[in-house]
Parts: sequence; structure tokens; C-alpha cells
Amino acid sequence: MYDYSILPNRIILCVDLRSFYASVSCIKMGLDPMHTKLAVVGDVNRNGSIVLAATPPLKALGVMKMARNFQIPCRKDILVVNPIMSTYNKFN
Repeated sequence: MYDYSILPNRIILCVDLRSFYASVSCIKMGLDPMHTKLAVVGDVNRNGSIVLAATPPLKALGVMKMARNFQIPCRKDILVVNPIMSTYNKFN
């Protein structure tokens, strides 16, 4: 067994940023991520694109990370957007 007492003491913080990409995308559009059905996909123009993030209301409909774009229901109340990595990096 390894003796961890010989290692330096440090504090590590781990924060779960719930649906981070989807939440930031909503906020950037002036929408509430807790009430908006939004998915961030790799490329909105490709049916096979992967869902990178989904808001909690969209997850409640069964759309999870790693689903495909074509698996997202075609409904007027669901937004599907491209990622905006530069913005995510600023928020992160």
C-alpha cells in the first residue's frame, strides 16, 4: 500500500458545471437554461453530429450527451446550436 502521508498537502476543487456548454449558450442568447430545451451539437448541418451538451429540460425528454443530431425531436420549442468554444473558454 502507498503511504500518502509523505506527499505534500494540497486542496483540489472539483465543480460539476451542470450542462456547461448548453447553459452558457442559453445565457448568451438571453435564455434561462433551466427552462429552455437546448442542445449543443458538433455541427448543426450534419445529422450524425454528436450532442455535446443538453439542458436539463431537454435531458428530461431523453436527449443525452453523445446522442446524435437526428435523435433530437423536431419541435419548435427545441433549439439546436453549434458550439461556441471561444465563449466557453472565457466562461470557464
